[in-house]
Amino acid sequence: MTIHSTYFGGAGIDLLFSVQGEAATYTPKGGSAAAIVVLAKDERVVIKLVGNNRRQVREREFTLTDNPAHVYPGIAAPATNATVTFGGRTYAVCGIASGGNGLWTLTCEWIGSTEKGAPEFRAK
Repeated sequence: MTIHSTYFGGAGIDLLFSVQGEAATYTPKGGSAAAIVVLAKDERVVIKLVGNNRRQVREREFTLTDNPAHVYPGIAAPATNATVTFGGRTYAVCGIASGGNGLWTLTCEWIGSTEKGAPEFRAK
């Protein structure tokens, strides 16, 4: 059992998001932006293979509810190639996992200034 589960385990999602939730924006590819509330993990650097090359990527995970009408709104059906804007940075959604209990976890990669000007660097 962790300290986190001790404090929030029995309290439910609402308390968790009210204490640790932060504002973000979710934009599906070709769609309009939606305000959401997320639990953001720290950014980490990982090395990925793209073809025969290694690429350093900044990844971050966001947890959100699956209910857009919730007090702390989320996304009912998130999709890859959408973006999440958080703390002035834009991240591309590259992985989605159901966390159970009405939660999603999105694995995202930071889109740097070079990639904004030349999206082919994302290898997508």
